[in-house]
Amino acid sequence: MYNNLFLTKIHIDIMRKMTFLFAMILCTTSVFAQTQYALVIGVDKYNPPPGTPLTGKTRSDFPDLAGCRNDAMAIKSIIQTRYGFAQNNITELYDEKATRDGIMNSLKGLLAKAQKGNIVFIYYAGHGSQQKNSLSKEGDQMDESMVPSDTWKEGVGDIRDKEQAAIYNAFLDKGVKLTVILDCCHSGSMSRGPIFGTERKRYIAANNYDAKDGSNPAAPELRETGDFLLISAAQDFESAVEQLDEQNMPHGAFTLALLGAMQQQSVNASALNIFKGAHAILKSNGKKQEPVIAGSPARQNQTLFGLGKGKLSDKTLIPAKTVKKGQLEIAGGFAEGLYPEHELTMVGNPNVIVKVATVTGISSALCTVIKGNIANIKPGTMFEVSNWVSSQAPLLTLYIPETGFNDEKVTGLAKLNSQLKSSNKIKKWTNNLQENDPSVSLFFNGSKLMANVNGDKLVEVKEPTLAGITATVTAKDTVFFNVPASATLVNALKTKFAQNKSLKIVTEPSTANYILYGTTDENGLPAYGLMKTQVSSRDSLEAMPLQTKSFSLKGAGYEAVADSLLEYSMRLSKIKGWMNLSGPSDAKGNAFPFHLEIVNDKTKEKVKSGSYKVGDAVTVHLVADEGYNSYNVAPKYIYVFGIDKNGGMYLFYPGESMGSVENKIPSTDATDIELFSYDVAEPVGTDNLYLLATTEPIQGYAHLFNQEDVRDIGGGKSVDNPLANLLNMGNAEGTRSFKKTPATWNVKRTSIKTTH
Repeated sequence: MYNNLFLTKIHIDIMRKMTFLFAMILCTTSVFAQTQYALVIGVDKYNPPPGTPLTGKTRSDFPDLAGCRNDAMAIKSIIQTRYGFAQNNITELYDEKATRDGIMNSLKGLLAKAQKGNIVFIYYAGHGSQQKNSLSKEGDQMDESMVPSDTWKEGVGDIRDKEQAAIYNAFLDKGVKLTVILDCCHSGSMSRGPIFGTERKRYIAANNYDAKDGSNPAAPELRETGDFLLISAAQDFESAVEQLDEQNMPHGAFTLALLGAMQQQSVNASALNIFKGAHAILKSNGKKQEPVIAGSPARQNQTLFGLGKGKLSDKTLIPAKTVKKGQLEIAGGFAEGLYPEHELTMVGNPNVIVKVATVTGISSALCTVIKGNIANIKPGTMFEVSNWVSSQAPLLTLYIPETGFNDEKVTGLAKLNSQLKSSNKIKKWTNNLQENDPSVSLFFNGSKLMANVNGDKLVEVKEPTLAGITATVTAKDTVFFNVPASATLVNALKTKFAQNKSLKIVTEPSTANYILYGTTDENGLPAYGLMKTQVSSRDSLEAMPLQTKSFSLKGAGYEAVADSLLEYSMRLSKIKGWMNLSGPSDAKGNAFPFHLEIVNDKTKEKVKSGSYKVGDAVTVHLVADEGYNSYNVAPKYIYVFGIDKNGGMYLFYPGESMGSVENKIPSTDATDIELFSYDVAEPVGTDNLYLLATTEPIQGYAHLFNQEDVRDIGGGKSVDNPLANLLNMGNAEGTRSFKKTPATWNVKRTSIKTTH
């Protein structure tokens, strides 16, 4: 009897799982109707099993990673719920399954079943490296590679770029449209600034094998077919690092930014625009690495995976998994940007609505039914996100290096910095990291004075004196000296920052967006500001400033300096908050298929390069998206505003005295509407223009959109319009009070760099 019941239970469980899988496949196919295949690979575990004898013939070190499996799982989840990849068409390889044979066989299997016109996506997160190739025609005779999980086995080589290119070309030969995204790196280089703590780098030292491969396959990104797109997390000579997300889960810094861009933008957005969005988020998170996109201009301007624009409904569709004890588990989570309070409506039955109670993982959440009967929900039932909820995570994270030094000690170090500034033993002293990349950065890690030399090595300066420093550096070096903060200032900062929920002081440097830096003023006194965690002067034109101005202790005192740094932190949080904001979906019920374009008044040409020059006269247009006529567009009130590098917010459209009349669009059949003009002025850097479209007008918009500082626009009180509360983000009392709104608005960002 017991055995029969047990077998019956197994049979029911299997049938439920089969029903769930079949429903997922059926719903996904019916909604998206396109054959798309994916291979996602995530490798965290590289160490051999305990007790494995190592001969040293392969590699000598096998550092594990932490976020690669999370990355691959998140990518797998979002391509299902947003981009129409069916679950049975996705192959997953994690850790011990991602061996060399496992990866190569999966690639070959995918190649065998892919047909002309199919979409194929390959994603890899893990270590990158190089492998010697004595027959290579390249000068260094090193092939770049991805590293399989069984690299510790003798005779197991990496999967080299030439092997990858041959396989990618075989896909293209079959007429397949192929997209490859790699979150790894081929260099272990350091940033040149102060280095606090350690960061996991997705790089492992080269193995000891010689590939002896004289082949020279064509670069697939240069093929005339234009069916190939490659996105890499970093340039060849850089490190790709890991970082923690809002839930303290490790990810690749680039993949985390890419997920944010995929959540922010329409599924019909071009691959180039999604790449630019990911780049902006990556930089706003304080990372130095420069991702790379390769492919023909035509391919870059297609959608991310090469599907025709309009082929996908711009919805996040999430299937039900199980119903237990009155609670529903869904197959969507952090990867889709879900938070508690998100509401989801059953596809085809608007009378059933569920609300997220807890997000339990990358692709899972628990929901309660707030409308309808839970009995109507079966495994595989599809739901669509129907409202908007903000993240409650801090907008900005900061790290304050602590030494425990007293005020007298720090004053002495400031004098030492002044002596170094006037020394003839160095080429140049700098505290302006936006203009110079120092060849040597001096900083205290605890009580030890360390020198980061050319980003190649860290050495301890045994004697923190001018003689000790000049013995470490050379007459050819440009030197930056980071003056530490005293315990008095550190305590003042901690007290001030604790008052604002949009800011968080972290203890792990790699999780910080900005760190405290110290220098000296014109009188040789300590002065303090904020700089990005990783510094590179090439980022000086990014929207998030590389470093802020410094505030001197001269006559001001510690409280005043702490107040100034708090204000600048809030300004930075406003910039970052808007750059990372993911608004409601542009699904047809909330569609606003328009975007901003900037036209040079002299040439009458659209500014396509992503930059303009000081002195240019330009006009901003509102232009209909491709396929605009296929939408049933309800008019919305539009507002265009900008946020500068100092955190100031400025209204551009409508005019302050226009009222919410002329800004209700579309009011005619026009698909190109001239909004406003301006002359490009100083300062140089990245300008972010935001287009906000709402179903209801925002009362008092001129006051709300013009914010020269970080004052609380609501006077400390919540404003009636939830979008007005959104505009308070990053201000003195703007502590994420905009938690939930209807999904009846859209926000779109246009970035453009001002240069000389």
